[in-house]
Amino acid sequence: MINLEFTIPRATPLSTLYRQVYDLGVNARGIRSIEILIPEGHKGLAYMRASTPGMVIIPASGSSSPFIRGDNTTVKASLNKRLEGPPYNLICEGYNLDPFHDHTFVMTIEEF
Repeated sequence: MINLEFTIPRATPLSTLYRQVYDLGVNARGIRSIEILIPEGHKGLAYMRASTPGMVIIPASGSSSPFIRGDNTTVKASLNKRLEGPPYNLICEGYNLDPFHDHTFVMTIEEF
């Protein structure tokens, strides 16, 4: 299991997406599943998406929205997909319309 936190600074507009690249390590050959906790307090003001080179992970393929958001919500996806690499990276992007608070998405990744 890999646990990561993606924190988007306050007042980050869509036009200037905040981006962070996480190195999943040399043994992360694939992602079995991912779970993203959107803690209470987000109030739907922070938006994120996650991908790896060559594959969108969250939101799910076919989603009508290019980002996830919520408040006190958990988003889960079963993938069972091999990663392209090395390096084996997870790329998170997002924006935050809250003018006062940074917001964090908490991710748990099950790898194989």
